[in-house]
Amino acid sequence: MYGEFNSFHQSIANTRVLVFFYYLLSKINFIIKKIIKPPIINVNNEIIEIIFSKNQLKSSNALALVNSKRIILGLDKIDSIKKNDFLMSNYKILFLSMILSDQIYNTLKRVNNDPLLKNNNFRIIKLLVIERVFKSLNHQKIKTVINYNDHSPYNVITFDFFKKIKKKIVYCQHAPVSKKFPKLYHDINLLFSNDSKDKYGHIAKTEKDVLIIGDIRFWDLPKTNKINNKIKETILICTNKIDCLDSIKKCAEFFINQNFKVILRKHPADNSTIHLSDEIIISSNSNIFDDLSLCDIVVTNESAVPLESIYLNKLTYIYRFNQKKGTALVFDNYSFMKIGLITRDFTSLGKLLSSIKKKEITFSKEKLDYFIGPVSEKEKIRTKLITKLYS
Repeated sequence: MYGEFNSFHQSIANTRVLVFFYYLLSKINFIIKKIIKPPIINVNNEIIEIIFSKNQLKSSNALALVNSKRIILGLDKIDSIKKNDFLMSNYKILFLSMILSDQIYNTLKRVNNDPLLKNNNFRIIKLLVIERVFKSLNHQKIKTVINYNDHSPYNVITFDFFKKIKKKIVYCQHAPVSKKFPKLYHDINLLFSNDSKDKYGHIAKTEKDVLIIGDIRFWDLPKTNKINNKIKETILICTNKIDCLDSIKKCAEFFINQNFKVILRKHPADNSTIHLSDEIIISSNSNIFDDLSLCDIVVTNESAVPLESIYLNKLTYIYRFNQKKGTALVFDNYSFMKIGLITRDFTSLGKLLSSIKKKEITFSKEKLDYFIGPVSEKEKIRTKLITKLYS
C-alpha cells in the first residue's frame, strides 16, 4: 500500500518551499495561536461517522443513521448537509494547519529526503490537522465510530486514534474491493456481498464481526431505468487512470463516426486533460447514476461501473484500452470475468462495434447478486444493523 500512494495523490508544491513557509509561520506561532482557534466540536451522540470523500458521503447518506453525528473533513462542495453535521473544507484544513506550524515544519523537514512522502506533502499536513481535530472532540458520549474506508491513510488514522481511547470501530464498505486490500481489522465490518467476504477471506482469516448488508449504493435505486426515444443511441465511455488518452480518444471518435452520441466519463481521481472533438460530451456529473440515466450502452475497461450498468439493464461491454506508459497492467481486478459476470471482453473496436450492433449480451446478470449482495432486503438488514450498532 505504501508504494501505491504516489499513484493517487500528488504534492501541492515543492516540499522545500513548504518547509520554508511553515518555518516562517513557526516563528510567529505564538501570535497565530492567539488569532486562530481550533474548532470546538460538541458531540452528544453515541455514534459518529467520519467522512473524507464524496463516495464515503454517499455511503453515509444511504446508511441514513438518524441519531449519529457526521464529521466531514476535506470536502468543499456538498449538497447533502444535515443540520447536525460538522464540515471542514480543505481550505479550512490548510488554514488550521497554521496553528500546527511547528509540528508541520519538523515533520516536513524529516520527509524531504523520502521521494514518496515528499510527493505526498499535502496528505501529511492534512493528517496532522485531522489528528488535531479529533483531539478537539469531547469523547465522553461517543461509543461507536463508523469508518467508510479501511486503507486510506485518513481512515487508518481515524481507527488508530479512536481505538486508543477504547471506542468501538465499524468499517462500512463504500466501494468494490480487490485482493490487494488489507485484512479486516475493525470491530464490526459491514460488507457488500459474498464477493467482498471471499476476497477479504483470501487476504487473511478474521475473527472480527462481519455482516453482509448489500451494496448500500443500490438500496434506493430502481431496478430499471427507462430510456427516452432518441434518434441516436448514446454510448457512455467510462475510463480510469491507467487508460491511455490516445486510446480513449480513438475509441470515442470511432463511435462518433459511427453515428452514436458519446459521453465520456473520466475516473473522479483522473486530472489528466484530453482534447476531443466538440461532438463528444465530457461528463461533469459526480454521480455515476446520473450519467447512466442518459445512456443506452456502456463501454468501460477495468472499472466497477459494470455493477451499476448491469443492474440498470444497460448493454455493457469491456473494451481493453491501451494503458498509459509507466503504469502496471491490470486485468480483471474485480474478478468479473473469473466469476462469470462478464462473459466477453474486446481489444478490437471493429469487433466491439459488431457486438453492439447485434445488441449482444456480454454479461450474466444471474451473477450480479454475488457482487452487490442482498440489496432487496434493505429494511430487514437495516433493523439488524441498527441493533448491532447500538448494542
